[in-house]
Amino acid sequence: MSHSPETMDRAYETLPEVLRSRARKQGERLAFRFLSEKGDLLEEHTYGSLDRRARAIAGALQRHGETGERVLLIYPPGLEFLAAFMACQYCGKVAVPLQPPGGLRPRSHAHRAESPGHRRLMERLDKVAKVVEHSGATTVLTAGKPGEAIESIREMIPAIGRLRFLATDRLHDETAEEWIEPVYDPDGLALLQYTSGSTSSPRGVAVGHRHLVANAAAINELARIGSDDSTVCWLPPYHDMGLIGNLLQQIFEGIPVTLMSPIAFMKRPAVWLRALSDYRGTLAAAPNFAFDLCADKATPELLSELDLSQARVVIVGAEPVRATTLERFTRTFEVCGFSPEALYPSYGLAESTLIVTGRAGVRSVAFDAQQLRNAKAHPAGPSDQATHLVSCGRPLRGADVRIVDPDNLEDCAEGDIGEIWVSSGHVAGGYYGLPKLSEEVFRASIPGSKKHYLRTGDAGVLHDGELFITGRYKDMMIFSGANHHPHDIEQSVTKAHEALQGGSAVAFAVQEDGRDRLVIGVELGRTSREELNSITDAIRRTVFADHGLRVDEVVPLRRRSVPRTSSGKPQRFLARQRFESGEFGGAT
Repeated sequence: MSHSPETMDRAYETLPEVLRSRARKQGERLAFRFLSEKGDLLEEHTYGSLDRRARAIAGALQRHGETGERVLLIYPPGLEFLAAFMACQYCGKVAVPLQPPGGLRPRSHAHRAESPGHRRLMERLDKVAKVVEHSGATTVLTAGKPGEAIESIREMIPAIGRLRFLATDRLHDETAEEWIEPVYDPDGLALLQYTSGSTSSPRGVAVGHRHLVANAAAINELARIGSDDSTVCWLPPYHDMGLIGNLLQQIFEGIPVTLMSPIAFMKRPAVWLRALSDYRGTLAAAPNFAFDLCADKATPELLSELDLSQARVVIVGAEPVRATTLERFTRTFEVCGFSPEALYPSYGLAESTLIVTGRAGVRSVAFDAQQLRNAKAHPAGPSDQATHLVSCGRPLRGADVRIVDPDNLEDCAEGDIGEIWVSSGHVAGGYYGLPKLSEEVFRASIPGSKKHYLRTGDAGVLHDGELFITGRYKDMMIFSGANHHPHDIEQSVTKAHEALQGGSAVAFAVQEDGRDRLVIGVELGRTSREELNSITDAIRRTVFADHGLRVDEVVPLRRRSVPRTSSGKPQRFLARQRFESGEFGGAT
């Protein structure tokens, strides 16, 4: 496999310099294509046309505001988002990608102020408004229906109403000639990545150009990307795994990318698989749930049509990686030539720009389940109840990963589970505008070390030099003095009854009468009362058998109604809030 000199040497210190160089040297080379929900080609960019489009938008941006100004990006799926993002880089402004507030219809809820739809609308708009106020953004770049909808309800939210709107789809490429190339600052801020994490309100992670360059080098160390590679991606571009791992990384590497919308994948997972086959994609990435969904929807006809033999690096991340899921995916698609060695479990988070650890191939270790509850990771013996955890690999690009006791802030003993702390060149600069919190989270210290560490809030252990994730501290539930991670319980629930296999569950604890109660939400289709009782009984038996816990309440949910972040992680705090307010449930 050949590697381009620019890819390996990292000759440039900023992302815009890389794209400008690509446009000069490889202007006619395909950079990005975008497919419809049915897999048809809708639009594409060469490096030259992407550069020209970015300069056109940057020229318009330079007429307003100053360098360093924060600019919101709210776009429907498509390539205009990428051009707008690069336009911000081209004129020294800070991009703030946001998920389009789904379900917006101009003025459609104005007369239904008490309806559930109106309340959800206001929640989405309030989230946008909080980002506007926190970031100090003055401009929003947008296009298509999201732009029309937001403009039509600006008067409902004052913070949004004060924004300067620029609909980039109304700009002509001729304005590219008005752009004035700035001096790029390697130490400058490139974007604010607002996290929708499952345990807290959104915070803007300050990602600089140096962080992007260092992160790109770490991914290349793992995947060894060469000029013959190509990527196929459905991940949302406003999320770190989609934006940084599958759009910006490919600009650094100079390889083509085939894109589709997240909605297209959720409706028809086969669209992603067919694109991998048809366009001979060698690289891809997705959260764990996507592999379950693909296996669920695999038909004999689809399997007979696919050729996945060329897929060599498929990164799995963004949520706990399950050995059973990956075994099932491999077993399902091995007839299509898919190799288990192509699966690359990884660990990362927005606060580290994207990636921290990774490995080629799936390594699963059976740990003693009882010891895990006592915060110790010991391999299971023949008579022990075992919990299988998947290795997320070794630290990349010289990252220093430590397992630290979150109470005394000292290194854990070998085999003890603790908080994952990370020090590396691609740990971001902090949370924008939150110096006290940034000091606490991004500049933690360990006795005897002069380094600063990022406190990830995730629980894990280093075993044989590789990182195993055991949960998240803020999601952790404690019953009778023992730690229980929600995702372990959720995994047990989905195997409890045939009606739940391949489905989704969410587990959380609520306090009532001075004690914690365990609540399970499960997604179901139309179900009779008799079958619901059977499913509920099966869940109670399985959770008790696996974890020794009593389930206090099982809440049936409609399909795809477990609240999730943009990356697919369950938002357990939001599920708990909805339960406590009586707004959780609805399946019959």
